[in-house]
Amino acid sequence: MQHNPRTRFTRVAVFALSLLFSVSALAQFAFVRPSGPTTRTPVTLVVFATCFYGKTPLTEVSGYRIRYYVPPGMCDPPWPPERFEIPLGLLPAGEYRVEEAGRNEPAMTFVVRDAEPRPLTVTPFAVPITQLAPIQARITGGNSQLEPLCLQGGVCRVWVDGVESANVRVDAEGHVWFVPPPGPRGLHSVAVENASLRREADNAIYYFDRNAPPDRSIFERVLFPLLTEVPGLNNSLWRTEATISNPLPAYVENYNEILPFLCIDYPCGERLAPGELVKFEGGDYPAGVALLAPWAESAKLSFGLRGRDVSRAAAGYGTEIPVVRESEMFHEAMTMLEVPLQAGYRSKLRIYAFDSHYQGGSGAVVRIFRADGTFMTRSVEMDRDCTGRECHATPWYGELDLPSDLGRADVYVKVDAELAWSFISVTNNATQQVTLVTPDGRGGAPCDLLPCGGSL
Repeated sequence: MQHNPRTRFTRVAVFALSLLFSVSALAQFAFVRPSGPTTRTPVTLVVFATCFYGKTPLTEVSGYRIRYYVPPGMCDPPWPPERFEIPLGLLPAGEYRVEEAGRNEPAMTFVVRDAEPRPLTVTPFAVPITQLAPIQARITGGNSQLEPLCLQGGVCRVWVDGVESANVRVDAEGHVWFVPPPGPRGLHSVAVENASLRREADNAIYYFDRNAPPDRSIFERVLFPLLTEVPGLNNSLWRTEATISNPLPAYVENYNEILPFLCIDYPCGERLAPGELVKFEGGDYPAGVALLAPWAESAKLSFGLRGRDVSRAAAGYGTEIPVVRESEMFHEAMTMLEVPLQAGYRSKLRIYAFDSHYQGGSGAVVRIFRADGTFMTRSVEMDRDCTGRECHATPWYGELDLPSDLGRADVYVKVDAELAWSFISVTNNATQQVTLVTPDGRGGAPCDLLPCGGSL
């Protein structure tokens, strides 16, 4: 069904304004930056409040409890929600509880990982509290000058918060492998003892509940924008080819799995074995999906994604599609310059968003600037199809077929969400060759504040 762009924009704009000016529509929203903080990264608490225009937030940090309070103001009708950024600075390692004054339940919790030299290091840092197939964690000495933790064949014992592991082994290099004993969700200390030495580290391992929402400070969203196989124009057949690599000599436990295979024997795609390389084609995520990988190990993991027209396999190996980590995502505004929008090509804009500011979902406003400085505005409805815990990995998604009569143009996208990403695919109608234009810059469109003489 075809939609009139102007009618569609008007309908969505009215809906968006109704959300902006509705106090009840504002989700209780608070988060920290960076999402996966350590003892070496200053932390900023970001909160949203309505009817507090011009007020200064008050913050109290007591141990691992953070309380914030925004002095009340008056407005009728309500002002749009205002963003407050509250610097907390460097914080000690531990799990923090954030509370809004006047509310009983916490606004959020987050974990600060210890980045300082430690007597021992446990990999993986995050392990599930329920293990249908027990995972083996690896303990290494935190300082290379220290003697091996244990000698192969010798007596070595491991405790997690005073509970001893019944399954311990030592490899030829003196690294200790153990099965974490059962325990509650949260941070735990780990101790290793041999015949003459005991080493212990606080906050060394984190137990997470896969049946509960993932903690953003423990798991990073790694966006795979397309995992699918779909027919296209001119008898084409488009298929994605993905790769996930764990080069570490230890297991890595993700919160979820994104493989297109039927899981028979757990674990499936959640757990990556030491040195494992996973390759798969196609998938059930035409609107993208995020792999929730632990911050402590995600920087060491490698990802690859390519889109191919397999009906013309001899013509080439396809087009590389970026796999996007949280640090590469944008906060609301995205810029894509010099996009070829001309006859003989079809161009599609795809937009992804996580952590919408509003309970009603997310939406995007797109501005397309011609070379002469005039522009047009389009609005993109974004939605998602998911239930339960799969929604934590499912982005809000929207797409827009761009005009093909503008020549070279600059495209600006604004999204009502904390994390966003987008790209434009430009496909040659004759050869099916695909070119991708990805975002750069965080300033947004040049006409956000003052009119530039264009027409909507």
